Amino acid sequence: MKLKQGFTLIELMIVVAIISILASVAIPQYSDYTTRAQVVNSVALTRPVQLAISEYYSRFGALPKSGDSNLEAIVGIATDGSESLLTDASGNNVAVDNVQTVTVTGNVITVTFQTANSEGTTVPSAIAGGSYTITANENAGSVVFDAATPDTETFPVKFLPII
Repeated sequence: MKLKQGFTLIELMIVVAIISILASVAIPQYSDYTTRAQVVNSVALTRPVQLAISEYYSRFGALPKSGDSNLEAIVGIATDGSESLLTDASGNNVAVDNVQTVTVTGNVITVTFQTANSEGTTVPSAIAGGSYTITANENAGSVVFDAATPDTETFPVKFLPII
């Protein structure tokens, strides 16, 4: 005579409880991970401007000021914050990777994300409509870049990129 073997209801409930606990930790971490990935992708859009500011510093021995025509010639847009780096041939702003605008004001680069209700956007709600800045600073004869957020309400510090 064969005995039927299987799991008891208690054992199954324990397994479900363990899976639920793991899921309750994993889902928020995954959400944070995808948000951080979008922010890191946005840094790639600023690399040409960072290079331009570094080139400006090596040419002129100082960091650029707002509206500096020499930096405008290198970057190709107004450096008083009035133009976005993300424009098409007609001069219209084009969102890239959920980034609405990338503006330059002297030695400060500002990245602004689309709002959550923008058409076709998948921008995470934690950073939707928020922005962060990348500031060039002089350090022992070279240029270093630091990221900061002007408003921690719209852009949490934990999502700032490490430059």
